[in-house]
Amino acid sequence: MRLYVQGELDMIEFSVIQNNLSVGTNIVTVPMFPTRLIGIESSGIYAVAIITPARQYVVPFASAGGIVQKYVPCVMDVTGNQLNTSVLAGSGTLVWLFGIPSQSDLRYPITVYSGVIGSLTTSQTSGTATGSITLTFPSGNLIATGIAILVTATNSQAQATFTTSSGTTLTYVGFSNQIGGTELIAPLGNIELGQTLTINITTFAAMTVYVIIYYAE
Repeated sequence: MRLYVQGELDMIEFSVIQNNLSVGTNIVTVPMFPTRLIGIESSGIYAVAIITPARQYVVPFASAGGIVQKYVPCVMDVTGNQLNTSVLAGSGTLVWLFGIPSQSDLRYPITVYSGVIGSLTTSQTSGTATGSITLTFPSGNLIATGIAILVTATNSQAQATFTTSSGTTLTYVGFSNQIGGTELIAPLGNIELGQTLTINITTFAAMTVYVIIYYAE
């Protein structure tokens, strides 16, 4: 399907719409190539991974009740007739946008989404609940570049705490009803990662909480 939109978005040449998706492997058929992926729209899906032979790229959308960006910019060269992806959380619709990226889109090459995701489900009827998530990275000596937290309960929050490489404690909170997409990723700096990272979680309602740690070599 071709789109003709005025202004900054007039560089979108075509899109692929996928309805009724659920968690698991998802093949995106690309009708015209070579091309470039510009961005992704979502309804009901919290996160999706684009999978290449070298790496997994995790694109977040929004928590329950969260406001979603018009699309999440994600620029990637596409040379074949499909993208190998996986729906990581949620169910619903994805729209994949292809064409010529704008200058603002180019701030988000696929590499900025190099990340690892984990989840914890709690079922308390009142008060708080605690647990932990252990993330495994492709190798040691990576540098954490960002963190995103997604929650499935509206009007609530989840807290994530972990010890950094310098021995200090970092606590970050993810809320529902906040802006999703790239606005969801909080930047981290100078935090060296080991092969694994254990994150302690506190939830304030029954929910599934997803934590994504983004990294660079």
